[in-house]
Amino acid sequence: MIQLSNPTRSLWALAALVGLTAVTAGIILAFGGPLAALALLMAGAAAYVVLRNIELGFWGVILVISLLPFATLPIDIGITPTFLDLALAAVVGVWALRIVTGRQRAIITSPITVPLLIFILIAVFAFIFGLANGPLTPTLLRKFAELILSISFVIVIVDYASSWERLERLVKVALLAGMAAAIIAIGLWLLPDESANSFLNALARLGYPGGWVIRYVEENPALAERAIGTSVDPNVFGGFLVLLGSLAGPQLVAKRPLFPRW
Repeated sequence: MIQLSNPTRSLWALAALVGLTAVTAGIILAFGGPLAALALLMAGAAAYVVLRNIELGFWGVILVISLLPFATLPIDIGITPTFLDLALAAVVGVWALRIVTGRQRAIITSPITVPLLIFILIAVFAFIFGLANGPLTPTLLRKFAELILSISFVIVIVDYASSWERLERLVKVALLAGMAAAIIAIGLWLLPDESANSFLNALARLGYPGGWVIRYVEENPALAERAIGTSVDPNVFGGFLVLLGSLAGPQLVAKRPLFPRW
């Protein structure tokens, strides 16, 4: 297998990446407007960062899940991918690139890896042969891509988090991101309803619902307000906090906690 160098360590590769991104952004600026061009430039910068260190891509996935789980691209490119779709695609794509180029010569597996690969292959063939039975809509294509990316991400996590050091770093980021999400939710809950609603409506440019989005117990404004953070639904946000609580709780009694207790 041919060993290729890291693209980000090659001056020519970096120049090509910057040039291609700039030219493409210019074309999109002419036809799609400044917002579309800015989105592409940000995507190019994110790709460069993930190519340098794939772990930063994992951090990006965690931050998106915690802070902007339902955000979508503010431009129409035929389909409307979410920020989470793009973050997952970046990590899975860079991981696959490392395998193809020979920078990573071994894959750490688990008992679930082979069944997942078989499922992915069956799903791809079923999707291809099933196209004759109905139209291929942008929504259907996005949903299928999300399914494949989500399952593939499990394989990537198993391979990457093969040491305690890596796993601990990812858990630390997850706990810190969860804390940030909780602080935002508490802040919005403490604000007057009108102010909190105005803040959340600013996210409508990113695909979030607009209008009156504050939630109340039994959907009755006369009752207590429910904390939703940036998760739209209080039940979704509550489930997210429960999941993080299962990670944070044991830290209270752990002999070697991830963060100092004082």
